[in-house]
Amino acid sequence: MPIQSVRLFAQACLGVVAGALLAVAIARMAFPADGRPLTMPEGLLAWNLHNVWLKPREKGFYLLSLVLGGICSYFATYRILPGKVTGRYFWLTLIFLVPFGNLVIARTLAGSSFLVPALMAIAIGGAVAGLTYLRGQPLAAISQCSREAPESNSKRWPYLVILGVMTLVLVPSSFEAVAARIGLNIHPVSFLIGPAIYSLGNGLLPGLDYYTQYSIGIPWLFHFVMGRSAEHAVLAYVVIVIVATWLFYAHLILLLQWLYRSWLAAAIVAFIPLILGFVYPSEFPAPYFAPSSSILRYPLLTICAMLTGYWAEAPARPARLASIAAATGLSIFLETESGIVMMVAAPMTIFLIHPWRTYVVLPIITFVAISLAVLAAMLFVAFGSVTFQFEFIRRLFDGVILYGTSGFGAWPANWTLGEWNWLYHFVAPGASLATMAVIARAANLQSFDKRRMAVLGFLAVSGLMLLAKYGNMSLAAVWQMSAIGPLSVVGWWCVTLIRRIDPNMIVQGGYVGLPRDRPEQATLRGRRQHAYPLRSVVAAAMIILAVAFVFSPSESRNPGRYGLRAWANFPSLLKWPFARPKGCVRMDCVPNLPTASDVALIASRTQPGEQVAIVSDLYDWAYLLAAHRAPLMFFLPSADIFTRVQLEESLRRIDNANYLFVPKGSNGQPNISLADFADAVGPLLGTRFQKDGEGERLAAWKRVTGQDKNGTR
Repeated sequence: MPIQSVRLFAQACLGVVAGALLAVAIARMAFPADGRPLTMPEGLLAWNLHNVWLKPREKGFYLLSLVLGGICSYFATYRILPGKVTGRYFWLTLIFLVPFGNLVIARTLAGSSFLVPALMAIAIGGAVAGLTYLRGQPLAAISQCSREAPESNSKRWPYLVILGVMTLVLVPSSFEAVAARIGLNIHPVSFLIGPAIYSLGNGLLPGLDYYTQYSIGIPWLFHFVMGRSAEHAVLAYVVIVIVATWLFYAHLILLLQWLYRSWLAAAIVAFIPLILGFVYPSEFPAPYFAPSSSILRYPLLTICAMLTGYWAEAPARPARLASIAAATGLSIFLETESGIVMMVAAPMTIFLIHPWRTYVVLPIITFVAISLAVLAAMLFVAFGSVTFQFEFIRRLFDGVILYGTSGFGAWPANWTLGEWNWLYHFVAPGASLATMAVIARAANLQSFDKRRMAVLGFLAVSGLMLLAKYGNMSLAAVWQMSAIGPLSVVGWWCVTLIRRIDPNMIVQGGYVGLPRDRPEQATLRGRRQHAYPLRSVVAAAMIILAVAFVFSPSESRNPGRYGLRAWANFPSLLKWPFARPKGCVRMDCVPNLPTASDVALIASRTQPGEQVAIVSDLYDWAYLLAAHRAPLMFFLPSADIFTRVQLEESLRRIDNANYLFVPKGSNGQPNISLADFADAVGPLLGTRFQKDGEGERLAAWKRVTGQDKNGTR
């Protein structure tokens, strides 16, 4: 079938190249240059200026590449060019275009003339269009002679072996040792622990009463198991993220085995992002320190891919439509950004499988309606009917809009060929776009496998959308976190290439071909050279390349450990017989844990359910959790507040607070780390608030004028 034609895929890739070059030419003309702003973007606090990088041209280029690359790729596959020689020329051209195209794109984005990429796009597109028109054959021609891969093996013992290996690699010999290495790091706090602590208040709502930049549902679920101490909360997070990762990859392996019809291929492709997930930068030397870089970012991705495959077979069938819609609504509830990706990717996949068919319009509308209804039901269960107000819905998108438009946390793209950037920038996203084009082009053929191609298409579409975060924060670790879709697509074409090789072809010395056509066997020092099956040689080369990739990823501008080198620092069960965790391996030796005197200070001066102001400290959440009090500040940890809204809302509440708890410096004086809070709150201490008690690290300041306040919203 055409979806297994490497030659047609090469044509689609050339179309992607032409579209990308046209996109960079347009981006050069239409968007201003990237760079650090001279003034702080509206809405951010001044201390974040070093974290801001505006990149309208790069983002515009990425979005235009998705559109123009997809369109050009689709037209490039109108007909297929005959002959294996043609395919070889195409692949040689594509290999040459990777370094040359990288150079052209880098220089154009930096300010060089748009004419070079524009002319290249016209030349490549014109050549492909001319050859296709003059020599192309209908796709049905290759559909009739294609060899289908054998059906998947029904034996399940390989799956059990793979799960056993994955368990040894992923599960630690001590969950507490992993938690101790993470310690009181701010990343789990901002993702789920901090938002979960607001559940200790009375009816506090995400977005309206506190800022949650990633998720609504995961923190709400986490509050049931977070316990009453920082030690318990961090340990609970570690257990959850590792168990969730195990379940996710167990299903991904099963899904890829069904897709590829190969346990070995499924295991290799799945293990690559699994190992890449252990990445950590030098300043935070602990795997799983960042939930946003784990599968908690997209927990239902594989479920949605599977259900989209079933839906694509019969778009109007109610049970299948309702299943994928329910999974999508739950995805948005659990993680807003990736849930929206699922909500867009599923209908787009249906459109790829049923291109230009009006009968899919009503099912897609119904899908959106059911998804939103499921989301509304989940919000009602978690937070009540107040979630139906417009302001609450608007605030759901604050995180996406903030990071997508302000340049906060952004990095410029690294347009070099080293450090695997050629894979990140060209091969993986280009293969996904080309695959979408081939699927849409082949959808009308009789031999088309709708369910299998829908799963592959969903992985391609969702992968490209998740890589939009890489378009903003162009770090290798961000790409690796979002790489499951692109790597699954690349894996499909690797398996396809191996299966398209004639099983009788051999490699012997410098000879590649059929045994009957080889010349007289040469001898080397009196020994005959051994003949190897070409399929095995190609498969071995791909496996070696995959191992090299997971072992060698790096980024000089963001030092840290990546891939296997990061996993080597993880106390897995596989390493347990040979090496035990060293250093601090229990939560009671983690630095900066709240002291009993500080917790007692908070508990003695506030009431359960009252929102408490700790101004401002990186570890305020740990004190509040131990005292079992809700935060008054709009974001946790409060010392990391980064937007004007978060600051102003927190100060408004402080104005109504009865008590402030302020960290003490070495001299016993107030030590407010964030300058914006120090400027606003410092003058109040000793005037409107008087010291009322001290713990080891905190001092309690009580309001001395006016009516007592309760500090709530």
